[in-house]
Amino acid sequence: MKARWTVAGRSLEPTPGDAWDVTVSEGYAYVAAGTAGVVVFDVSDPEHPTQIGIFATPAGTLGVALEGGYAYVADTYSGLRVLDTSDPAMPVEVGYYDTPGDAFGVALDGGFAYVADGTGGSLIVRYVARPEEE
Repeated sequence: MKARWTVAGRSLEPTPGDAWDVTVSEGYAYVAAGTAGVVVFDVSDPEHPTQIGIFATPAGTLGVALEGGYAYVADTYSGLRVLDTSDPAMPVEVGYYDTPGDAFGVALDGGFAYVADGTGGSLIVRYVARPEEE
């Protein structure tokens, strides 16, 4: 059986930077947009996605994962950044870990962030559910 694909919707404005990764939660898409940082789209109406926010990171964002109201961002040479996404239109950085290499990707599981850190190898970082309380 062959899959049949159709485009449900597309943002009318281009994503700043290059789109490297995307994750979706509760009607919002968080796009890792390279040197533009993290771009947030309201996708509650998939036929009409709308850009509502952006967070400019220090380096180049290549990966993003979400958990518990936070975005964990792989930001190449500036490591792992943590954003509070309680207001998706205005993400706020609440913590970071400067990895030894260049963070290219991130996945979350059981209180750990698994970072693909380029020349730094694979890195496992323990994180807390509310970074600002640490």
